[in-house]
Amino acid sequence: MTPRVTVLMTVYNGVPYLREAIDSVLAQTFRDFELLIIDDASTDQSAARIESFGDPRIRLIRNPRNLGQTPSLNLGMAESRGRYIARMDQDDVCLPDRLQQQVACLDARSDVAAVGTWAFLIGPEGRATEMVGTRVDEFGTFLGMTLTFASPIGHPTLVIRRDVLAAFGGYDESFAPCEDYALWCHLAERRHGLVSIPRPLMKLRRHAQQQSRVRLAAQQAQGRRAHARLLSAWADAEHLDLISSLLRGDDAFWQACPTKHDVRQALAAWNQMRTTMTAALRLSPEESARLNHRVRWWFGHNAAFAALQGRRQSLPLYTASLEGGISMLRYPAVASYPVLLAASPLFGATLRKICKDAVMALGRQKYVARLMTQTLKNRWQSAQASGREILYVSYDGMLEPLGASQVVSYLLPMAVTRRITLLSYEKPSDRRDVSRYATMRQRLEAAGIRWIPLRYHKRPSLLATGWDALIGIIVGWIVCRRRQIRLIHARGYVPSVIALTLKRATGARFLFDMRGFWPEEKVDAGHWRRGSLAYRLTKWCERKFFEQADAIVSLTHAGVKAFDTLGYQIPAATPIDVIPTCADTSRFSPEAADRDLQAQLGLQGKTVIGCVGTLSNWYLRTPTLRYCSFLLRHLEHAVILCVTQEDHAQLRRDAQAAGIPPERFRLARAAFEQMPGYLSLMHVGVFFITPTFSKTASAATKLAEFLASGVPVVINDLIGDSGGVVREHRVGVVLRDVAEREWTASLQDVQALLADAACARRCRNTALALFDLRDGVKKYLALYDRFAENVEPLSASVVRPLEWAKS
Repeated sequence: MTPRVTVLMTVYNGVPYLREAIDSVLAQTFRDFELLIIDDASTDQSAARIESFGDPRIRLIRNPRNLGQTPSLNLGMAESRGRYIARMDQDDVCLPDRLQQQVACLDARSDVAAVGTWAFLIGPEGRATEMVGTRVDEFGTFLGMTLTFASPIGHPTLVIRRDVLAAFGGYDESFAPCEDYALWCHLAERRHGLVSIPRPLMKLRRHAQQQSRVRLAAQQAQGRRAHARLLSAWADAEHLDLISSLLRGDDAFWQACPTKHDVRQALAAWNQMRTTMTAALRLSPEESARLNHRVRWWFGHNAAFAALQGRRQSLPLYTASLEGGISMLRYPAVASYPVLLAASPLFGATLRKICKDAVMALGRQKYVARLMTQTLKNRWQSAQASGREILYVSYDGMLEPLGASQVVSYLLPMAVTRRITLLSYEKPSDRRDVSRYATMRQRLEAAGIRWIPLRYHKRPSLLATGWDALIGIIVGWIVCRRRQIRLIHARGYVPSVIALTLKRATGARFLFDMRGFWPEEKVDAGHWRRGSLAYRLTKWCERKFFEQADAIVSLTHAGVKAFDTLGYQIPAATPIDVIPTCADTSRFSPEAADRDLQAQLGLQGKTVIGCVGTLSNWYLRTPTLRYCSFLLRHLEHAVILCVTQEDHAQLRRDAQAAGIPPERFRLARAAFEQMPGYLSLMHVGVFFITPTFSKTASAATKLAEFLASGVPVVINDLIGDSGGVVREHRVGVVLRDVAEREWTASLQDVQALLADAACARRCRNTALALFDLRDGVKKYLALYDRFAENVEPLSASVVRPLEWAKS
């Protein structure tokens, strides 16, 4: 599917900062984008580092030879698919809501062709030194800045409408390396609006190797050419050079105007050009006023520096600046002009240089002061937010596929409006993957999530779990005291032991996100005996969770209906919500199959039967493989594609034992980021789960991901709400059990699904209606809001049935 935004990045030997830059894009709260990277024949490991991400949103194009940044940008524009193009440099960092804010601005203002942002300036080590940006909220200010040889926004902060950039033919390569200022001139000449969001949404890195320093002289020369070309649209040829030097404020103007009379003539030429330009661009009175204010301020600024150099012919320029009224004196340069002019005879060359450098340094202090103000503001907001921060506890690790898909995917958008501390348990084998660990930490930090990864212990089972809970209680108590936590979101039973203990110790609210009936799961799986010490202890804890939680979340409506069979005294005022496992529908979608991956797996012209993720434990491995073998015997040109992290050698042996020919069986491993690409290759998904009481509260993540990808499913009945969803929306086949008699009876239904051209759209619509991650996030935020605002609990339990569940 076509993304709304193409993030365009050119890379040349970008290894030192490249990973941080890409991570910041992938962590955006706005998800409907592609990251298009043009590698300009790098000689380091940039391309390999880009490919290591394995994220389907990243497209890499490698130039056969070094073309330079501007031709690479034009290549990227031609290859882009988004409605908007967002610029990004290899050494800069996006804040998490950058794209969300800029896309919202372009969507809301049809008069604006491009939008930039303010930015933090950071050094090589990443520490912020200044906060830069100019308020540009309408065309008059933008035009005034462009005319006075100033860049209204930093180029890496740009998001522009693709059709506008394409109408210009892309960037003008003849003005490289000043193609950005040439673009501002194009926009101004054609009356396309450009605005800036007065918030820092980027971090722009400053270091010795960047282009603006290495090629400064060429950049300034090309900028002067672009400036002169812009003015030529309205100024006559006789006065073009004079007006251009006047508006730039460079030494060439004073050399061309040695007397006050010459300066007055230059001002008269400017006024004549301004009249022509105002009529040609049809400037409104408000736009003209903003334009004049910007130019008069610039005249006063240049007059002050001329006075410092003893240039007495600067008086007419100073007088022109005062035409804006007495309010112009609020600017230090304008106010100090009389003193500088009077004292200039006393200044020697050295003293003048010292004074000029001092004035320039003083001018930059406003950006340092702005950074300090922003820092103090953030600290104040943090202090005000104390007591509303959330402690999220997960026994699943964030470095596991389940944690990445069902915890991180939820927390990233929630962190836009909530302060979150995440406490998770990571397996030692995952922690040893230093690169993946660092990437996850950067991803969470970029979203403002404070992550505390604890070590997961497996054996001996009960003692190891008890030890983990004890460490979690100690660390959680410290966090609650220091961060003034007032809400603990416990995902599962072990986190709920921690949360309930902390509730009693600190008074924080406790959200019991149950995820299923865990004691029954252990018994049904054969790990515990009913009546054993572990079972009785867990059931005692379960009763406490249900009876003392401040809110309860279930994955299924079937699970909520089963609450009555437990015999617990759940207070009638406790809110109960149903939030199924959801999928990020901006990532999982019915996109065109990846042709390269399809060829690599030999799937061209095949009907692909898909199995993904776990096939063991609760999933019925042998019946699933035998059913797939049955389908192979009855579907022409069918193959099995199994994408899993499980032991491939053992899986091949099991598949062969089930009657699946090796030549019709494909196996693959994939990271979470790669899964959408594999699902796009499948025509039907198959998974069977052991039907037990504990599974009435279960919702398989793979169901949401299959449907969001437009893939119908074959499943067995009595697993949570899944059977009702599939039947009601006609998005698959539900077997009453996994016996072979059911296979033959359902074969015709499977064939009808594969032949139904509308099936993919039904699957997608079902996922959007029932399993969209955005809806799940909204429900969690609604629960958070109840606690943050200290709203009293509801007088009745809150169970919002879905349409298909009414029967």
